[in-house]
Amino acid sequence: MDLPAILSTALLIVPIGYFVYLFAIGQRRRAMEFLSAYLFLSGVVLLTKFVLKIPRPPGAHTDFDPYSFPSFHTAYASLFFFILPNVWTFAYAVLVGYLRVAAGVHRWIDVLGAFLIAGFTLWLYRAGRKRVGFEWDRQSFHMGVGALIGLILYKSWLFGFWLLAGALIAGAILYHFRDHDAIRPFLEFFDRDGTGKGAFYFVIGVLAATAINHSWGWISAWYVAYVDSTATMVGKWFNTRGKSIYGTLGGLFAGFLVAIATNTPLWLPLLVSAVELIPKIDDNISIPIVVALVGRLLA
Repeated sequence: MDLPAILSTALLIVPIGYFVYLFAIGQRRRAMEFLSAYLFLSGVVLLTKFVLKIPRPPGAHTDFDPYSFPSFHTAYASLFFFILPNVWTFAYAVLVGYLRVAAGVHRWIDVLGAFLIAGFTLWLYRAGRKRVGFEWDRQSFHMGVGALIGLILYKSWLFGFWLLAGALIAGAILYHFRDHDAIRPFLEFFDRDGTGKGAFYFVIGVLAATAINHSWGWISAWYVAYVDSTATMVGKWFNTRGKSIYGTLGGLFAGFLVAIATNTPLWLPLLVSAVELIPKIDDNISIPIVVALVGRLLA
């Protein structure tokens, strides 16, 4: 990795530092909204990259992902500018974009596209929060974390598997400290009942799916992250309760995008959407296991 690539990655600590700062001075809700917007952006950018599948410039060397458009680093930096618009954050976004081009891992169109996508994503995030409320943040967390876990499993299923196993153990330990000031804000903001049950089920489901079919572990994570979260977001957007035709269609559309992104059969989203409608079975467990089993049958 050359100097521009190292610098562009190191600069990603700036938004992380701002989140820690907000959390430390007691602006917990603002910090959670900041984190939620970034997770929503992660889900949007990663799915876009894998759907379009635009290759990196010739000779590019990067361990992040094989696709070029849009630049994840630039989108990440640009969102900081759109949240806190001033000359310094704009210069920060431009600098990160320039460094990605200088490193030879992106073209200028990737940088410009990332900037525009970051702006659109923040607008959509804020519109969703205004219309839907709390559930939009919960699903942004679900989508973004699921997308990032999927990327880790895509790069190395073995590392991802043990990372998830470690997260499961750590989560069980943290559960006993759920009333602590450093933990409670996350559960209050991103979890319906404040127990973290949904996150536990998601980790268990993806772990089981990866154990069943390690090459489809990341695919299982993406199907549950995108289909389940989009179905809920769209359903809540139309003010429906529980499962609805609007949510099902939204989840089905997200499923088709995931099918294109993961090179899986276009009929698989239909099956996933059907599984998502099954009552009394948590989607976070049923969807990834069903997807992994399909992968085994197709192998």
